Amino acid sequence: MDVLTTYQTEHDLYRLGPDGDGGYVVCDIPCEYDHVISAGVGDTYQFEKELCERYNVPGILLDGTIPSTIVESINTHKLLTCRAHNLTTHGPESLQQLLEPYKNAFVKLDIEADEFMIFKQLNVDHLNKIAQLVVELHLGLLRHKKQPYTVKSRLNTLDTIRHTHVLVHVHGNNYPRPVYFPGTRVPRCIECTYIHKDYVDGLKLNTVPFPRTVDRPCNPRRVDVVMNSSPFVVD
Repeated sequence: MDVLTTYQTEHDLYRLGPDGDGGYVVCDIPCEYDHVISAGVGDTYQFEKELCERYNVPGILLDGTIPSTIVESINTHKLLTCRAHNLTTHGPESLQQLLEPYKNAFVKLDIEADEFMIFKQLNVDHLNKIAQLVVELHLGLLRHKKQPYTVKSRLNTLDTIRHTHVLVHVHGNNYPRPVYFPGTRVPRCIECTYIHKDYVDGLKLNTVPFPRTVDRPCNPRRVDVVMNSSPFVVD
């Protein structure tokens, strides 16, 4: 569970995207992003649109499940390019190759547990090209997909990220039921915001419970998931 230890940040947090599912919390670090890479778009690209417009940075969106009408709509935006493909572990649609030309990328992943296969392909050099990472971690079982990793092995996959990035915000997706670990209540899906250690001035453990005022429940018909214990919050 140490891989989900959450820290304070001196930077402001704000939310982009729709009020429900598909919106994410971003950390306002002093970075000049050179590209946005987003995998897993679904039926809305409001988050990516607002992010790219805020920082005036181009973005590439990947999702092999969305209809051609949405792909065409995205491609009409001056800053956005959409490919109707899923992110892969190798080849031109892999994150490591997409990152190659950049030094300060903003990466967003919401790819239904495939994020762990993607993370296994990344080394420290790849991760150092990511200034900020927003990812929905799927720690529970997804019945419609093959599960290559146990919950424990998925958590272990995150250990590499800790060498280069700091987790500064978490939000529990309140659609699925929580997965319970000893001594804490961990949601099956957690929206996580990581920033590169270059933007951290000393590590201080987080002491404020989640959700925060900036957060919105993914399912507006349910109460939001309270995260007020270790590893997310320390007394």
